[in-house]
Amino acid sequence: MKIKREHEDCLKKERMATILECVGDGVVSTDVNGVIEFINNAGELITGWKSEEAIGKHFDEIINLIDIATNEPMESVRELTLRSGDAVGLKKRSVIMSKDGKKIYLSASCSPIKDGNGIISGVVMVFRDITKIIKMEEELRNERDNLRKKQEDLEKYQLLSKFTLDIILFIDLSSRRIIDANQAAIKVYGYTREELLSLSIYDIRKYADRTNEPMQGIQNNLSFEAVHYRKDKTFFPVEVNCQIIKTGNKCVLISIIRDVSERKQVIESLYKSEVKFKKLFMNFKSGLGYGKILLDENGVPVDFEYIEVNEAFAEMGGYERKKIIGKRFSEVFNGSADTAQLILNTVAKVALEGVYIPEGDYYSHDDSKWYSRLIYSPEKYYFIIILTDLTERKKAEYELQKAKEDAELANKAKSEFLANMSHEIRTPLNGITGMIDLTLSTNIDDEQRGYLNTAQKCTKNLIKTINDVLDFSKIEVGKLIIENIHFNIIELVGEIIKLHSPFAAQKGLELNVKHSCTIEKYVMGDPNRLQQVLNNLIHNAIKFTENGEVCLQLTKLSSDKDNIEVQFAVIDTGIGISEDGNEKLFKSFTQVDGSFSRKYGGTGLGLAISKQLVEMMDGRIWFESQEGKGCTFYFVIKFKISKQQEEISVAKINVEKPPIPLHILIVEDDEVNREVTSLMLKKRGYLVDSTDNGESALKLLESNKYDIIFMDIQMSEMDGMSVTKEIRKRESLIGERTLIIAMTAYALQGDRDRFISMGMDEYISKPFQMEELFNVIDKITCEDHIEAIPYKNFTVSHNGDFIVAPLLNIEAKDEDLRSMEKLNLSISTINNLLNIGDLHLIEKEAHEIKILSNKVGAESLKIIAFKIELAARKYELEKIRKLVTKINDEYHRFYKLMIKSTGDINNEDFNS
Repeated sequence: MKIKREHEDCLKKERMATILECVGDGVVSTDVNGVIEFINNAGELITGWKSEEAIGKHFDEIINLIDIATNEPMESVRELTLRSGDAVGLKKRSVIMSKDGKKIYLSASCSPIKDGNGIISGVVMVFRDITKIIKMEEELRNERDNLRKKQEDLEKYQLLSKFTLDIILFIDLSSRRIIDANQAAIKVYGYTREELLSLSIYDIRKYADRTNEPMQGIQNNLSFEAVHYRKDKTFFPVEVNCQIIKTGNKCVLISIIRDVSERKQVIESLYKSEVKFKKLFMNFKSGLGYGKILLDENGVPVDFEYIEVNEAFAEMGGYERKKIIGKRFSEVFNGSADTAQLILNTVAKVALEGVYIPEGDYYSHDDSKWYSRLIYSPEKYYFIIILTDLTERKKAEYELQKAKEDAELANKAKSEFLANMSHEIRTPLNGITGMIDLTLSTNIDDEQRGYLNTAQKCTKNLIKTINDVLDFSKIEVGKLIIENIHFNIIELVGEIIKLHSPFAAQKGLELNVKHSCTIEKYVMGDPNRLQQVLNNLIHNAIKFTENGEVCLQLTKLSSDKDNIEVQFAVIDTGIGISEDGNEKLFKSFTQVDGSFSRKYGGTGLGLAISKQLVEMMDGRIWFESQEGKGCTFYFVIKFKISKQQEEISVAKINVEKPPIPLHILIVEDDEVNREVTSLMLKKRGYLVDSTDNGESALKLLESNKYDIIFMDIQMSEMDGMSVTKEIRKRESLIGERTLIIAMTAYALQGDRDRFISMGMDEYISKPFQMEELFNVIDKITCEDHIEAIPYKNFTVSHNGDFIVAPLLNIEAKDEDLRSMEKLNLSISTINNLLNIGDLHLIEKEAHEIKILSNKVGAESLKIIAFKIELAARKYELEKIRKLVTKINDEYHRFYKLMIKSTGDINNEDFNS
């Protein structure tokens, strides 16, 4: 029975071996030590090892795996399988080194062989040659890259087509329709662009055979001759060069077509009459060279000979004509051997194969002129070289480039002008804004407050308009931002009418507003842009109306639960607009009649800006007018209906005096702005000094101690940045720091960061309101403004007797260690003073900590000490307790960093 079972097992193994021999994947198995016991036919083919060679060898000798990315041997897959006890696959793009040295990409799975008890007795690996798949993937990637290149080529051809003198047609290969053409094509064929783009290639090609379409066989870089029709039915010979570009799912044929009528005439003349040929040849403006290719006994081109050249050809080549004729190319050419061989190969290809080769542009021998060169063969073994002078065209291209650069310089000058104008406008506007705020903070009646609130809104709108109009980059690239906020549209038009009423009353005009009672009051949109448009239209209406009235009328055109469409109409009884003046409206810097500029004034920008703003709000604008009878301007805008129905009240400016009596210095050369800022600060109870120049500011600092300095940037003699630099230089010597706030009309993007980086602590742009001024003071003096200075860039290394602190660019000697000892003592002292509550001594000790912190480069400690100093002046004991806790923590952090950085400070007294 046992013998029978063994016989059956043997038959099963033989059957399994037979099956594995027939499997298309390679199979190899080993015992537990890695000795190969079996490999099938597919395995032999992949590895290159015969079964009798492989059996008995170690697995890693036959299955030699390499990481193709690094070209380094990979860890044995058998070892990985034995360690994991489970099936293991190969890394992507793994290759096996076959016996004959070939690298074959593999996909494989290696599994342990387990007996009935789960004990591993070996491994079996099933693997497959996926080299073809990998190559197919690479070919697919290459094909995608080629498609992308063809798309780029199409864009390049479209750009070049604008400037070339040759005809360029873009043809849809599927429909044979002309889908684009350059200006040269329109000029040569005589069609308009629309007419040309309605044709197919058959409509302009003579002898077009639609049943035997040559276009089916067109391939890239193919050249052939044809005859094309013009619109007037005359025809002319052309030379066509084809390039196929695939863009998306569409194949586009780019045909570069050259009218060769003149060239054909030249070639025909060569055959008809030698006299006529000589005359034409010699007087041709392009350089013409006629020659013959020379072959050796085996028919291999070895040189070529110039049979005839005209004067233009000789001149362009830098030779004398008589020294070229009858000479071999090798006898007259003095360039490199590689260049000579390249030219010979090109000429030989033309002369022997009869192809036409354009070789592009090149410089003359003395680099003074540009030429184009093409080579043509009138008959086998002969060639004609045509050189064309492109110097004038290249000069025109240079002039075009220069004009572009000049335009860019002009744009830069315009940007600088706008920046300067921004400064000049903001400075006086700051005085207006400040005076309105100051007046609002006084005891005035409700009617006066209403007038001033309206004026305040107008100044805000003016500031916003200046910000957008004068921001050159936004205007140039169309990045004016349209907001979408809640506002009361009925209240807005009421404010606008109130704003223009004095101007209308001055001219004796009635100014009215009418609106439908069904219009939603609260909408979502941009009230500032809407007001800007209405201001322009109403102002123009009043300006150009001498008698009668001006009316603003609002009509609801349509609405649903979410949206409402409103038509605005500004109606006047003024001078009206003639039909001749219609075209000038809505254009920048234009008015209907030049005389109006003298009578009525204005830049002519209002309507142009209004049109742009209305369209940016997805609206439309138009007008109706009769000369002498008035004009009506309409525009329609759709708004979202706002879900927020409550009024947003205008809060009275809070000028409540803060508990800290700061001493503030204003450095400002504009008298009005200096006075306005001073009044604002005094209104809040601050002690204020002011001066109009930097030199006197430095003198005041010698005898006074200020908590904050408001520094104007643009001042005569000594500008604000120079003053700040000098202040910081002096402070570095005494260990103090005064808060400096830049107060400037520079308000373009990046100005704030520039001023902060140059030593200032904060920034406020003109014009500013009283509330903004107080906010920046509160921000810079409040505890939350303290930000711990990270010490990650602070390294201290011992080098002899010196400790170097790169963060501050100083060299500290042993006195720095003494300063640390003093700082440690002062920290302990201020903790003791806090227990007894002596605020005067706490203020004094905080000032000492501030000086010592500056000496050792502890910027964060210095700032906290300054806050303690200010809090002590305000008698804020609880705030001082919090700040002392913070300064203790910050001191320990700084001290630990010092220990870690130096590695040799060992002073047991340094603890608190």
